[in-house]
Parts: sequence; structure tokens; C-alpha cells
Amino acid sequence: MRKVFAALLAASLLLSGCGKEPFKAADRLQDTMVTVDETELKLDDIAFLILETESSVQKQAKAYNSKEPAAYWRLHVNGRFIKDMVMEGIIDTAVHDFLFCQLANEGGIELTAGEHDVIEQKASSYYAGLSTFQKEALDLDEADILKAMERIGLAEKYSEFFCIEHRCEPEDARTDGAAYREFLKDHHVSVSGVWKEVPIGRVTLWENLSDD
Repeated sequence: MRKVFAALLAASLLLSGCGKEPFKAADRLQDTMVTVDETELKLDDIAFLILETESSVQKQAKAYNSKEPAAYWRLHVNGRFIKDMVMEGIIDTAVHDFLFCQLANEGGIELTAGEHDVIEQKASSYYAGLSTFQKEALDLDEADILKAMERIGLAEKYSEFFCIEHRCEPEDARTDGAAYREFLKDHHVSVSGVWKEVPIGRVTLWENLSDD
């Protein structure tokens, strides 16, 4: 069974085009995807965001075309491919959460024991629901899921402080919010060319593998 999953995994990470080596995400976890100021965020740092985003978008894809969900990822909407918009969204979220967690740490803001317990239970349940393929695609274990969810939880908690400081509404603290976009101007963000190689839509979704 493990050999079958390994074969599927290799197929899922194959980039289009002749002469190119397959992009094996599990082997590239230490590759830099985006640099925020002086900090490099590796593929490992955004692995959960990839998993969660692919799962979420795939639900929409199946509603659009249950027999061929991969077709949804190729849709062209308002001059852009959905896949490209999803990739941008992952990076935007990763940068947003990194900066908010950084500010939370600098301000001594932490998750309470109760908040941590809730996240721990959620992480355990989430991990239990993952397939072997999903786990192996990004070499994820339960500790990885917990760490990622804690980071998201802390970023969400800091959003409240951000809104107070910037006198804005919660929606303004989101990735596309006016206050956040203004705040982001004070930071340098550089997306690595390697990010374009990541086959989003196929990293953790084995049902999309047969569609090239």
C-alpha cells in the first residue's frame, strides 16, 4: 500500500513540460517560498496552508464539476486563472500571519491555556481525518498541524489588537483590508521563483493527478 501511495505522490508533483524533474514537495520543505523583511519562510512553514487551501478549493471544484474537479483549477476568471489566485492567496496569508505573530510575540501576547487546549483538540481531530497520501505529500505529522494552527490562532488573536491600534474594523485587518495593506507598505516581501514550481491543486489532491 505504501508503494502505491508513493507512486501516486510522485505523479501528483510532476510539473508539466518535457525534461523537468518532478517537484516532490516532501523533499523540498526547506526551500524558501517567500522572504518577509529578513526572514525566509520555507515550504515547511506554509505546508498546512497549502493543505487547508487545497482542501477548501477542492470542495468548490467538486461542486463545479464532480467528475473532473481539476477543470475548476484551470478556470479563467476576470483575466486570471483560479490556480494563480489560490497561489497568491496562500502567500498573502502566510505573510499576514507571520507578521501578526511576530508583533504578538514582541508585545507579549500569547494564547491562553484554554485557547491552546481547544486548538490541540482541533489539530488532533484534523490530523486523524487526513489520508496517508495527504500526510506523506508534505511530510506532515500531528505536531506540524498543531504548530500551524497555533500560529493561525495567535495571528487571529493579534488582529484584535491591530484593530484597536489602527482604529479599524476586523475586515480591515485581513489580507485584503485597507489598514493591513497600508501597514504592509512598511515591510519588504519577495516571493521566490521556486514558488511558481509548486503544483498547487495537486500537492495533496490525488484525485486531480490523472488530469494533465
